[in-house]
Amino acid sequence: VALSKEVELLHHYTDLEKLRYGEKLIIDSDIEIQKESLQVAPLILLPFAENCFKHGGAGPDGIFRIVIKLHTDDNSLSFQISNSKRKKKDGEEVNGGIGLENIRQRLALLYPDRHRLEIKDDADKFSVQLNIGLRNEEV
Repeated sequence: VALSKEVELLHHYTDLEKLRYGEKLIIDSDIEIQKESLQVAPLILLPFAENCFKHGGAGPDGIFRIVIKLHTDDNSLSFQISNSKRKKKDGEEVNGGIGLENIRQRLALLYPDRHRLEIKDDADKFSVQLNIGLRNEEV
């Protein structure tokens, strides 16, 4: 699908979440698409945004922060998304990981040897960096 459609879907999803969270949610986005006709696999970015809302939360200042960066050139896509995390209560278990494992497998099938996915899970922040070569170049 056109990358512009994927970005539009991402905006619609985050707009819905803004309605839910109100002023407690701040989304900072920086999106630069060089070529509107770039094609990507459908729903390649949305799972990362969904993950932010499923597992993220307000930081120590009471604000839930999400940063989205998407930049492209003729041959590649660079996507970063990060979210603040709420402090876990003592003994609280963390469930999950299935969604990220599914997206790893999907990327391996759709973009073999043409993608790089880095995930960092720090104490107060979760971040994803995804690079995809869109024209058979290595990332």
